[in-house]
Amino acid sequence: METRTATDAGTIGADVLTVHRLITLHNGYGAPYRWPRCGAGDQGDLVTEWLRRINCPACLATGNGPTDTGSTDAG
Repeated sequence: METRTATDAGTIGADVLTVHRLITLHNGYGAPYRWPRCGAGDQGDLVTEWLRRINCPACLATGNGPTDTGSTDAG
């Protein structure tokens, strides 16, 4: 079962311009891994965390707004 535990901002694969909201999921063995909330990317793509503003429209649609950088703080 995959569960969300934390969020951050980052890119996936060769696209370093689209910054996604990253979530931490756990695989079937309980090992954590980071992946874009919107599901972008392919298996094996490198996920790179950044201190940048999230600009992926699909990730923003599920977040707290355009200035949210992954904080779970609603204020």
